[in-house]
Amino acid sequence: MKSFFTTVMVTLSVLSLMAQDAPPPRQITVDEAVRLAMEQNLNLKIEDNKNQVLRRNRDFALNRFIPSLTASATLSRLNEQQKITSFVTSPQPPFISTKTIEIDPWTLGLNFSAQLPLSLALFRGIEQTVIEYDNGLLTYFIAQRRLERDVRKLFNQILALEEAVKITQLRLENARTRYLQADEAYRAGRLQEINALQARVAWENTKPTLREQELSLETLKMNFKMLLGIELNENIVFVGDIKAVSFTLALTPQSLQRLLDQRLDVMNIGANIRSLENVIQLQKDSLLPNLILMFSMDPSLAEPFNADSWSKENAWKQRGGMFSISLSWKLDSLIPGSQAWVNIKNLEDQLEQLRLTLAQVKMASAVDLLSLMQRIQKYRESLAALEANVNLAERVVQLSNNAYRAGLQSLIEVQDAELQLQSARLQLINEKISLNNSILDLIYSLDFKEGENQ
Repeated sequence: MKSFFTTVMVTLSVLSLMAQDAPPPRQITVDEAVRLAMEQNLNLKIEDNKNQVLRRNRDFALNRFIPSLTASATLSRLNEQQKITSFVTSPQPPFISTKTIEIDPWTLGLNFSAQLPLSLALFRGIEQTVIEYDNGLLTYFIAQRRLERDVRKLFNQILALEEAVKITQLRLENARTRYLQADEAYRAGRLQEINALQARVAWENTKPTLREQELSLETLKMNFKMLLGIELNENIVFVGDIKAVSFTLALTPQSLQRLLDQRLDVMNIGANIRSLENVIQLQKDSLLPNLILMFSMDPSLAEPFNADSWSKENAWKQRGGMFSISLSWKLDSLIPGSQAWVNIKNLEDQLEQLRLTLAQVKMASAVDLLSLMQRIQKYRESLAALEANVNLAERVVQLSNNAYRAGLQSLIEVQDAELQLQSARLQLINEKISLNNSILDLIYSLDFKEGENQ
């Protein structure tokens, strides 16, 4: 017995120390969540890394004017011995004789060449790197805005589900209390057994609902942590409440086109169109003649293993070194049906597809914009009615409980009143979430800010 008591005390001490060492939960607001996501979200870091590549290409775009430089050294040996026979004269007979000299088979050859092709396509390529960098910045900005919208949406959904869990917990506690009261009344003979069993069934049926909501809440929280790039085991507390986002938009026929042009998806397609237009022009420029500047040197040294050869005057011989200016024109690319011709036509068709897609997206965006505004107006009008409905349902529950305790209403009637109250509260929460999500979709698709009126 003493050993068991000691074990229990040690266990409690360890648990107490663990509780003391555990860090307090981290409180986080929606604005703090957005800031963390901008700093730590992995997808955003991937997009930023892509921009680093595009930025480097843009910053060093002028390296196209650096000529192609090649240097080489070759040490060679002839397979057969080479000889030179020459005539030698003398003042005494025989007056002319021959002399044979063996040539060193080893030769050291050096080569250096520089080549610089110049064309209109070269300048068009520099322009393309700038366009790609600008498009990358737009893509990164769109990813930032989308991330901010998703964080705010998910934050509100978590707050809503936490509120729903609290409502279900209250309902479960009420069902438990009512069952205990009914069971006590049944054992005292004041209530029929079926009424006590009905109270037990209502209590048990609420448990799976609460468990399902708790699991959904944990899943949302894990997705939220992954979105923010924080550890999944970090304990965080969500600080805030569900309130309507401050935003108003005065839409007129004149402002509709301006709003459509500043939608992020429309701007993204427009950027792709500009890039493809430049690519097509780049392909066409590549069909024009190229001006090629070339300079080469190829000095060679005979008898490289003879130390005297290195110091001899005119020991290095130049065979084919030169400076040249040439004009090159790939004429087969001008023939209809050639590979270059087909590529240009395919790119032009892709450009036309993009332009048609842009027109289609603008039409769909106009419908989406008007639909969003109608839904926002509907949600705002229904919120007041739903809040009044919740107040009425709370009053009905209070009166039903009083009537039940006085024996004027059955348990089923009380349970129905509580279900109606829970339904009214959840409907109010869902309506707030729907309103906020619609406003967030609207302001981020148009690149507005919260509280910014248009």
